[in-house]
Amino acid sequence: QHTSDAPSNPSTMASRVAAVMIATLWLWQGVSASSGGAQDPDECINVEEPGYKGGDRQCFNEDEVGMVCGWDGTPEEAYCEVSDEKGRKICARRAGGGRCLPGKNIPTKN
Repeated sequence: QHTSDAPSNPSTMASRVAAVMIATLWLWQGVSASSGGAQDPDECINVEEPGYKGGDRQCFNEDEVGMVCGWDGTPEEAYCEVSDEKGRKICARRAGGGRCLPGKNIPTKN
């Protein structure tokens, strides 16, 4: 009489291993998206699109810091921010929407 709980059929074992691996990956993706993988809503992100028609969605040196640079009047509205110590300006917005916060207003790449 056989008392082992292990499946005797190799294809049954492979199916179980595959199911466990898929479930693990699915759970891992859910955890990373809801915790460490989620973007900080206060992160300042670069949304510049150089070459966009009409010169919108980008900032130029003569533009004022804080002026709207794209997506006017929408939740995605973006603003000119200083991108580095050289004073270059870039079109950016908070990940959670709105203008980048003081102290967190140097955009990261999107």
